[in-house]
Amino acid sequence: MSRYFAAALLTLLGTSLVASLLAAEPAPPAPVALPEHAFLKNFVGTWEGTNECKLGPDDTTKCQASLTARLLGEHWMVADVTCSMPEGKMTGLLTLGYDPAKKKYVGTWVDSAFNHLWKYEGEVDKSGKKLSLYAEGPNFMAEGKTAKFVDIYEFVSADEVHATSKMQMEDGTWFTMMTGVSKRVKK
Repeated sequence: MSRYFAAALLTLLGTSLVASLLAAEPAPPAPVALPEHAFLKNFVGTWEGTNECKLGPDDTTKCQASLTARLLGEHWMVADVTCSMPEGKMTGLLTLGYDPAKKKYVGTWVDSAFNHLWKYEGEVDKSGKKLSLYAEGPNFMAEGKTAKFVDIYEFVSADEVHATSKMQMEDGTWFTMMTGVSKRVKK
């Protein structure tokens, strides 16, 4: 290969590289945390409490619950949950974030008791203290059917949260399946 041919080839490759770099679009900016993301900080820490669970009108049980939550960057909260009942121990994983495009809080729930992936969408009320998360999943009272659910977290103080889980019945009423009070024991 002649020196002239090699020089021409290098010039052509260099020009092509510069042209492609100039034509490339700049990378989009990294997402900015919004004020709604700040709400997720309410969950951070270790919480302990007692829940009362109902699987039917006459089937009530109490459980000791703990939740340990951390932030994943500024956009997500991840929490490990444990609930100890007389029937055994259940563990779960909660993820929660805010989707600016939907203008809703979004998240997931999975646990060791069921094989369903719960997908949440919800909002914080005007007080800024109560988060309602809506999902659809298996109807615990009618095998083979689905139902709508809502999980509500109300921060009554910086270190106390009240939780409620409800399932919508076929007649449109809401059956309260779980209520609980937890206190933050470690930030």
